[in-house]
Amino acid sequence: MTLVFGRCGSGKTSFAFRYLANIVAEQPANVNPAACVFTFDWKLEASQRLGIAPCGTAAQGEAAVPTRWVVYNPAVMFQERQRDAFRWFCHWVFEVSKRGPGKKVLFVDELWRFVNAQALPVELEKVVRMGRSENLELLTATQHPRDYHRDIRAEVAAWTG
Repeated sequence: MTLVFGRCGSGKTSFAFRYLANIVAEQPANVNPAACVFTFDWKLEASQRLGIAPCGTAAQGEAAVPTRWVVYNPAVMFQERQRDAFRWFCHWVFEVSKRGPGKKVLFVDELWRFVNAQALPVELEKVVRMGRSENLELLTATQHPRDYHRDIRAEVAAWTG
């Protein structure tokens, strides 16, 4: 798990998008590009910045998996219930990740908005604790790393600030 943190406007999200683009790119320096990047695009920022049409349903997400980019807009299926959407997406990403080899990354900007600092949703806990067995990594960017649940902070392999 990688946590990118810093002040507002410091380039956290830009760094995360560059990182994601680099790990997916087929290039000489990247002999094993990521099999898929999953982005929970609650602000529609990823779809705009990456130029990728967002998925709004499970069927659209399934159709996007072969492209190696799934940018999920929770408003289509869940309207204003973003925490429910987040739990569903974490579960779906974990299940999709079990289907094939290769590195997979789940990116969530400002994760603290969707989790309680005292308890992790079981769907995210599964990604955090068991994702490694499916080559699934969690990448998140925030201004508030202290607001993350202690189990998430304990699993961080790289702190980039």
